[in-house]
Amino acid sequence: MVLPDPAASVDRPPEKPKLKWAVLVPFSAVVVLVVALFAYTTYRQQQQDLEHEARRVSSSIQYLYQKGLFDHAEILAAATESIVNNELMAAALIRNDRQRLLVLSRKHFSDIKAKYGITHWYFTDKSRVNLLRVHQPKRHGDKINRFTMMEAERTGSASYGMEIGPLGTFTLRYVYPWYVTNGETSTLIGYVEVGMEVEHLFDEIENMMDVGISVFIEKSLLTRERWEEGVKMLGRVPNWDRFENLVSTAFRQEKVSAPLLDQFASGGRSVDIKPLDMASGEINFRVVPVSLKDVRKEHIGFAVAFMDITSKSMAARGKVITALAIAIFVGLSLFAFFYRLLGETENRLLKADEKLREMATHDGLTGLLNHRMFQNQLEIESQRAARYGKQVTMLMIDVDFFKKVNDNYGHSTGDFVLKRISKLITDQCRNIDTICRYGGEEIAVLLPETPLEEGVHAAERIRMHIESDTFEGSGIENLKVSASIGVSAFPSHAGTPSELAQSADNALYVAKESGRNKVVAAEQA
Repeated sequence: MVLPDPAASVDRPPEKPKLKWAVLVPFSAVVVLVVALFAYTTYRQQQQDLEHEARRVSSSIQYLYQKGLFDHAEILAAATESIVNNELMAAALIRNDRQRLLVLSRKHFSDIKAKYGITHWYFTDKSRVNLLRVHQPKRHGDKINRFTMMEAERTGSASYGMEIGPLGTFTLRYVYPWYVTNGETSTLIGYVEVGMEVEHLFDEIENMMDVGISVFIEKSLLTRERWEEGVKMLGRVPNWDRFENLVSTAFRQEKVSAPLLDQFASGGRSVDIKPLDMASGEINFRVVPVSLKDVRKEHIGFAVAFMDITSKSMAARGKVITALAIAIFVGLSLFAFFYRLLGETENRLLKADEKLREMATHDGLTGLLNHRMFQNQLEIESQRAARYGKQVTMLMIDVDFFKKVNDNYGHSTGDFVLKRISKLITDQCRNIDTICRYGGEEIAVLLPETPLEEGVHAAERIRMHIESDTFEGSGIENLKVSASIGVSAFPSHAGTPSELAQSADNALYVAKESGRNKVVAAEQA
């Protein structure tokens, strides 16, 4: 908005009433606008702080949950090792001797259940037909078709992951294909499976983060009769129809009030639901739903964190009121200096506009981040990796023989190829990854929380997509190009952000010198 220059009124004969209104009307409008903007900015800043906290809570729940599954899987692996080292059990499994297996395992099961909380133990023959459930000896003879069992059969190695049980339990399972070695020959004799209920992980996360957490499961994954049977076994009254698409797990003691649960789960909820605000009495909550996935990486429900933001909301209102009072006071105090301040305000607006123009963040051709923004992100991710003991991997990608593309087909074709490659790379990266045009035909990719080995896999996937793509358009047909990629990780191969970039560049140089169209890791350079 261009404000009127009050100095223009000086050229006219002074008319005090007109001059007064000419100054007061625009000044009052500006004061109202500034006060409203100041109040809104203060409010938005508080909301952004809450949104940042919600994102932190969401990522922390995901991290702690996955870490808990991994830690408990190691316990299950240790328990399994003690089982498969028992030669008597092996002999009984080979003979399909159910009674002998039960005698040998009953005492051991009591020990590992008391020590580790293991609640499931299966012996299954090599055809996946259950021979013995140590925890339920009367049930046997059914074929096990769970994903973890199928994966163990397919890969010939241990498989683990969380699967929803028919009663709505969160069960972490560890399936181990049992091989007996005779000389140089290994023979599969069956499978050992152990498992444990892991609902307690949410209690631990709840205590660590000081938030209320409720767990909901999608009804489509459960059978009503079996679920209600499980709830009754716990001495509780089932209420399948309470929510439309979800059920609240019955295997945890809820610490969140029933009205809040009803507000969240009464309607249909999509997997990508965003945080929302709710209230219970005089208490305000920021509700943060976190999508839960099973071993198949499929959505099964939500872990919903209820953050008490009452004090923060009251503080925000107090800040807005204070901001309004200060703004009005300052506006009235500066009334006498309106003419001078108007000119200064115009200068500040011009400077702010110039500053915004300087803050270009993206490359004009490819739409990727520019080099300066990438350097900022590199610093941020390196600091985060150092603070939390994580790794961040950098890919340095160079289009092979790009000069020949420009020379043979023209620079417009070269631009087309570079934009197409940028799109291919972007499609293969995650939302949290940072991609930039590093310079010329070089593109850099930053992979947070990614060790070197996973970064190499990602780089190879990108290289293969570039190699397999056919570039058509902009006057060309059936053009094939390839790329060389250098990979390095912080802090395993570099101690500073600049060293990480240099290490990735050195690896890229080796990739190009050793034949191009390949991925070279820093440890190979």
